Amino acid sequence: MVTKILHVGLHKTGTTTLQKTLKQSRKALAKAGFHYPSLRAIGEKDMAGHHALGRLLAEDCEAHGPRLQKFVAEQVRMMGAEDTLFLSTESFFRYTIRDHEGLDHLGARRRYVEEMVRTFGEDCEILLTVRRPDSFAMSIYQESIKKTNQTRTIQEYIDKAQILNVGANIDIFAEHFAKVRILVFEELIRDERGLAAAVLSGIEVDPYDNLTVSKGALNVSLHPYLVEYKRLMNHAKPDRDESAALVRNLGRIQETLPCLRDKVALLSLQERNAILQLRAADTEKIATFLERRVSDVFPPLEETGKPKMAMTMKIFEEIFTALHAG
Repeated sequence: MVTKILHVGLHKTGTTTLQKTLKQSRKALAKAGFHYPSLRAIGEKDMAGHHALGRLLAEDCEAHGPRLQKFVAEQVRMMGAEDTLFLSTESFFRYTIRDHEGLDHLGARRRYVEEMVRTFGEDCEILLTVRRPDSFAMSIYQESIKKTNQTRTIQEYIDKAQILNVGANIDIFAEHFAKVRILVFEELIRDERGLAAAVLSGIEVDPYDNLTVSKGALNVSLHPYLVEYKRLMNHAKPDRDESAALVRNLGRIQETLPCLRDKVALLSLQERNAILQLRAADTEKIATFLERRVSDVFPPLEETGKPKMAMTMKIFEEIFTALHAG
């Protein structure tokens, strides 16, 4: 029987690296019985991740669900009985159905996951990679500042962001699918074979020799001062092209600007500990799935020696000047 795996994220756990590697290795992997299909068959772009699947279900599950069911059925029909179908998009973890009047966020999430079951089948395995809550919060906050026009501070973001509610989403997936498998990002990145090989090992698949490993950092982190500069500039509501251009230019000056040599952090050690306490129930949930002690799930929080970032007018002006030089 074909194994169907839905890789649902989390964001900022090497998903882009994994998706790029699997796309680049598609033909060789298929010969080894591991299928990472293109979405061109349903008229979508051949992106590294299967993001259109998540988007189409969110937009109109009644209209798009049957088409996606047919796509999955056709993929399975062409595969061997012992093969694996692997679909990957972080959208599966964060999207809700569009029409969710009268439902809170988790209610809308539950309805969305029900549509996932209807489309892909309850016999699918859910694969979720998790990350220590404080690191995840800082990383996903930075990404939201880079990719959108949101202007909340990191503490405001943490107080409101539903994506940080990992434990509740694990419960929803477990209620609806035959199996939920959890991997830990901090363990995957220690694997000398690379992240993609580590993930495949985590799901007991072994076509390592068929991987064309994606090179380089695909989502480069910005210095905390540059993140704060982008947040402040988001108040001007730049359009998508303007926002992307600003992020590119901030990356361009990152290695040369003297004020960015300061080693600072988005959060203090005390604030990071507070996040760990706030999300303690999530960590307990993950420990239960992994059959581990809570203390063995994530690496301990250590003092980095980096003080919390404090943006000053002088630093803001240095960044502004560097961006507009020449």
